[in-house]
Amino acid sequence: MFQKKTKEDDPEKLTHSHVFAYGMGALPANMNNQLRSSYQLSFMTDIAKINPAIAGALMTIMVIWDAINDPIIAVLADRTNTKRMGKYRPWMFWGSILLGIITILCFVNPGFTGAMNAGYFFLVMFIYCWVQTMFTVSWQALNSVMSADPHQRNRLLTYRQLFGTGSAIVVSILVMPIVNGAATEAKGWLTIAAIVAVCDIIGGLACCVGVRKKDYYNSLPEPERFTWKDQLHIVVHNKPLLLAAGAYGTLFLMMNTINAANIYFYRIALGSTDIIALSGVISLVFSIGVIPFVPGILKKMEKRTMAMLGLGIYLIQPIGYLVMRGTLLAETYQYNSKILMIFLVLTAFGAFGNIVANIAIVAFIMDVADYTEWKFHTAQAAFVNSAVTLLKKLSGSVSTLVVGIALAAVGYVNYSIVTPQLKSMVVDICIWPLFAMGILCFIMLKAYPLHGEFNTKMRAELKERRANKNV
Repeated sequence: MFQKKTKEDDPEKLTHSHVFAYGMGALPANMNNQLRSSYQLSFMTDIAKINPAIAGALMTIMVIWDAINDPIIAVLADRTNTKRMGKYRPWMFWGSILLGIITILCFVNPGFTGAMNAGYFFLVMFIYCWVQTMFTVSWQALNSVMSADPHQRNRLLTYRQLFGTGSAIVVSILVMPIVNGAATEAKGWLTIAAIVAVCDIIGGLACCVGVRKKDYYNSLPEPERFTWKDQLHIVVHNKPLLLAAGAYGTLFLMMNTINAANIYFYRIALGSTDIIALSGVISLVFSIGVIPFVPGILKKMEKRTMAMLGLGIYLIQPIGYLVMRGTLLAETYQYNSKILMIFLVLTAFGAFGNIVANIAIVAFIMDVADYTEWKFHTAQAAFVNSAVTLLKKLSGSVSTLVVGIALAAVGYVNYSIVTPQLKSMVVDICIWPLFAMGILCFIMLKAYPLHGEFNTKMRAELKERRANKNV
């Protein structure tokens, strides 16, 4: 891990071990995020007994803070250049260890009441957002260090999505069986948090060790010292960055909204949480079946086209929910195997569409990083990643707030007290916001400019510039 390296034998060559190690970084980047985005709100309302509106507001504030600290750490990471661990690995090393510790604390019930209870979660989540950014922003920027070749980068993207989606789905599969099977729900949440924490640390350290020959001292030229005004200029005058971030953020908001609402939907409207583990298995099968073919697909299909196709497939899920709305809200409704199968199919469409759209939009980021270097003559891979992530997180920050306020508005206390108003609300949350966000995402994808001949010419010119600098 601490091996000093002055140059690479072949800067474009990526071995299987390099790509596999990079993919391992998806464990700390995705597992705890899946656990928190899908279940933190439920834990705070049902176990810690925090008012849903307050819990939703706390999580929204933390997402905004998470977005704000992204560019701060990104600039620091871009300017890091250590002789022992290179540019990004110091942040990843310490970030993964601290992330494991703080993930457990996020699912500890402190037993406080009132303001002290909310204060505990405010402090823990505040620290969590900082250390998660330490790891994730640095890890995402590694692809620019590891290779400049677009096909090699697509290999990295494939493993990033395969490990990321797969590990997140594994969390979804394990959560409810562990929580429901524990002596108490509180012990169950603590157990799953501990499992995720161990995976965070193992995945982060494995990634640091495996990419040590790619991230070394002077592996990338240190960017010029820019003021924050200059950095803002790079964002504001960067149309591809704004559109990529907007589309990514809208898709993220769609995913987070339904993730935050799902556990309430399954318990209150559907009448069973059995589907959570089953849908996780379906999503895992789709991930294993689809993601390995991504490099080949991206060679034949434009990223923008692939993203719009995935978005269309994703929207089949809320359309199905709308069709089933009357059945779910009927007084005679009874949960049965037919209902289970219908919603498993809808979940499968949602999972497949999300995987396709997410892969394509994430691939935009590498193009945007190249475009930024091409237009502004400065290589700032971590900053570009963080700028996209910042705008994505700001877009997605309202998901838990929306769900929390909606539940509070119909008098939610806990899932054992179900009223017609509450049932109607949890169904509608999974339908109408997704339609609105889907239309907005499609508009931004349509306007995204980095595709076709322009992309080819831009990369060729950028390659020539880099070659001339190295002469």
